[in-house]
Amino acid sequence: MLGGDQLPEPPERLPAAFDLTEEQLSAWRLHRGENPLEVRRHPKGRYRFDAPSGEYATLYCNADRLAVLAEVYGDVRIIETGQRGRQLSHIISEEDLHLVPLDDPGAQKLLGLDGRIGMSRQYPTTQAWALALHRWFPEADGIRYLSRHAGENRNYCLFSERCARKLRVEERGEISTLRNIVLLAADRYHLEVHWNS
Repeated sequence: MLGGDQLPEPPERLPAAFDLTEEQLSAWRLHRGENPLEVRRHPKGRYRFDAPSGEYATLYCNADRLAVLAEVYGDVRIIETGQRGRQLSHIISEEDLHLVPLDDPGAQKLLGLDGRIGMSRQYPTTQAWALALHRWFPEADGIRYLSRHAGENRNYCLFSERCARKLRVEERGEISTLRNIVLLAADRYHLEVHWNS
């Protein structure tokens, strides 16, 4: 029997069929380096829906330009001077993306899950689910789920190799030059900004 907060492991087969959600993506990404669409494949899963052993590459973004800062800095609650060089980019899909709607309680229930799949820090289990979803839905461009640090704002974990050709980027620049956005996010999500003007 599982503990009260323990997420279940994914089964061998998709427990119940459901439709993917189609969405014209408009999302924000905070990243290092010049290319926000750079393929990130970790040999061992690092973030929520990463492949456990590098089976696929991921790209994370959020539907709200302030919430993306809450997602990146929400655990530490501080934006240090060394973060000033991070880039903010707007990611837009040129066509509808097909997404696994893990923000939908109905889809969660069909999988035997609940909202913890997007909130829990049990990353080995969330990564196992992501790998299963990636295999069960070969047409899926990614996973949509609710933000852990920014309430109802939607997060996206995109399967980079499946959808990169459908995406375009509008770069906004280094966050050091976007002080008003950083301060608005800090105020809304109770983050501290530790850098001088």
